[in-house]
Amino acid sequence: MENRFDDLTKALAQGIPRRQALRRLAGLFGGALLGALTFNSLAGADQGGCPQGTVRCANERRKLCCATLGQCCGYLCCDPGCICAPGTYDPNSPPYCSCL
Repeated sequence: MENRFDDLTKALAQGIPRRQALRRLAGLFGGALLGALTFNSLAGADQGGCPQGTVRCANERRKLCCATLGQCCGYLCCDPGCICAPGTYDPNSPPYCSCL
């Protein structure tokens, strides 16, 4: 264990040419950028099981994915420009999209 540490410290203590140092730094930053982009696309891939660019609506019975949360209306997605209106006089009736 001590030999590895000693070898590492000796390697770090040695001077390297400027060009080689710049190449290593460029490789380090390039790898970090590639990793960040890859992780970002993987992290954004799952929004509650919905495709990228959509959101999952708060719905216990089934999965519903709409373009925005404002379009979520019960068990359906309202078109842009429409609003989600409450059901009819029956309290058990589902809401519906009202387009003007």
